[in-house]
Amino acid sequence: IDTYSFQGSNKLTAVNFPGTTALTTIGDRAFNSCSALTAFTVPATVTSIGASAFAYCSELATFTFAGTPTITSIGNTAFSDCKKLTSFTIPESVTTLGTTVFWFAGLTSLHIPAGVTSIGQALFCSSPVTSVTVAAGNAKYADLGCNGIFEIATNKLIAGGAVTTIPDGITTIGEEAFWGEEGTFALTLPESVTTIESRAFHMTSGLTSVNIPSGVTHIDAETFFFCE
Repeated sequence: IDTYSFQGSNKLTAVNFPGTTALTTIGDRAFNSCSALTAFTVPATVTSIGASAFAYCSELATFTFAGTPTITSIGNTAFSDCKKLTSFTIPESVTTLGTTVFWFAGLTSLHIPAGVTSIGQALFCSSPVTSVTVAAGNAKYADLGCNGIFEIATNKLIAGGAVTTIPDGITTIGEEAFWGEEGTFALTLPESVTTIESRAFHMTSGLTSVNIPSGVTHIDAETFFFCE
């Protein structure tokens, strides 16, 4: 399904695929802004979902994968602004998650499978996520029991929210880690933190207070931009 194939088809309520489909790709913005689409089931043969493929599908409440999924990548902003999409199961076959995949979506929880090796910035920014877990077998990322996503090799928090706690030993708050968080929270950074990357708290309207540890040597551009 090529780019823009059904974008803006506001009367499209359902899409059905035959059991023998050979579909492998859902292209960039393929179903973007299909405001009447309420549910979608991805055929097992699909290996990639493109950037903004389902973004702004305001009524999309159910998104599932048929059979044994073979999908490996979900593109940037693929489900951004899907406010009725409160749950989403990332298939075990997925290895790559783009930036802001669930930007302003309705997700309340998120689980990262063991095979995921690449996660873009601000994965679930501005979504009401209250539970974040990473499969114990994932070699690159961990949740550390703290409702956040941490990059193991660099001791970096790459995605967090109002319920995230940051354990001692974490040295870096990653770029756009809390971008757009609207839930009210006060954040305590451990003394191990030395770097706060760009836009880490960009437009984080729910942030009421944050301590800056004595060991912090660098606060990057736009870190607390529009925290109001």
